[in-house]
Formats: sequence, C-alpha cells, structure tokens
Amino acid sequence: MQEHSQQLTNFNRITDVVLDISIALEKVQLMQNELNDGYFAKWEPTKNKEEIYYVAWDYDRYGVIARIGEDYIYEMKRKIEELEKMVKVLRDL
Repeated sequence: MQEHSQQLTNFNRITDVVLDISIALEKVQLMQNELNDGYFAKWEPTKNKEEIYYVAWDYDRYGVIARIGEDYIYEMKRKIEELEKMVKVLRDL
C-alpha cells in the first residue's frame, strides 16, 4: 500500500511538471506568433519605406515581449531538468 501511494505521488509530481512545461510552451508560442505577425511582418524592404517608423516605434515593446519569451524558455528547460531528475530517481528504485 505504501509503495502504491508513493508511485501515485511520483506520478502526480511528474504530471504537474509536464503540465507546467506545456503551459509555458503555449505562452511562448503565442508570444512568438505576436513577434512574427505583430512586429516582424510590419515592414519589409519591398514595402513602403515609411513603415519602418512603425517598427522603430514598437522596438522597445517587442523587445520586452522577446525577453519574456526567453524567460518562459528558461523555465521550460529548468522544468525538463527537474523532470529528468525525477525519472532518474524512479529508474533507480
């Protein structure tokens, strides 16, 4: 009974970490789409040259969005490392 309870606890911890990774991944995907569609797609050299001002105007804002995305990527990497440690512990049992 104790062993079954421990297995269930381990399973729940792993499930929580996977869910955390999934949520962070969804956030960073949405942010990446915003960067691509909302910022980088605003100006192309073949379009109106005046549109470059929109890109310059939004530079700081989208720079913050990019840094937030980096934070989520770091969080996912950290959670994956945590998950790998949990799996290693379970293998060693």
